Amino acid sequence: MSLLRGLVVALGLIGILVLIILLAGYYLYSLTPQIQTKVTPILPDEKAALSFEEKIASFEIEIEDAVSAGQKKEVNLQVTEKEINAKISKELAKAKSTGKPLIEKMIVNLRNSNDGEFLIYAELEVPGINAKTGLIGRVAIVNDKPRVVVSDLDLGKLPLPESLNNTIEQLLNFVVDIKLADLPLTVTSVEIKNRQITITGLTKTVK
Repeated sequence: MSLLRGLVVALGLIGILVLIILLAGYYLYSLTPQIQTKVTPILPDEKAALSFEEKIASFEIEIEDAVSAGQKKEVNLQVTEKEINAKISKELAKAKSTGKPLIEKMIVNLRNSNDGEFLIYAELEVPGINAKTGLIGRVAIVNDKPRVVVSDLDLGKLPLPESLNNTIEQLLNFVVDIKLADLPLTVTSVEIKNRQITITGLTKTVK
């Protein structure tokens, strides 16, 4: 009986410990990630959103014209941090008007550093409580393709395994590949500097 009673007590203590861990995890998950303290808030701006759209449209037209003329031409796209965030805010507002979006809020910062880092803070709609996430990364060119490299990832205050960084990198690069698949362009450089990103590439000629 004493052995059985001891097992029951032990199992009870384990159960209480698991509950404490779960509650602590939920609390940490609900907190704001450390990365947010490094992010500069940016107000929505309709003119900046329109500027972003116009630059993208001009960039695509320039590529199409070069390809039609059989030219292998260097093209550049330069967009500012303000323009990127304005476009994101516009798209999120559009999503909210048509239903409940997955992403409630997102801020992108293009850092002024030699590493060309970018920061992203986002709040994701999750039943019970919004997930607050933060990400620090940079863009590198690997085998003539832009590749996102994640250096830090936070979910609230929860410590996340390094393997999750690799998973996020794979997902981000999968999205990048899809976006570039139909674009007749070889990206040669991606530079993040002075709160703006500059993408340079060579148009592809039709074989």
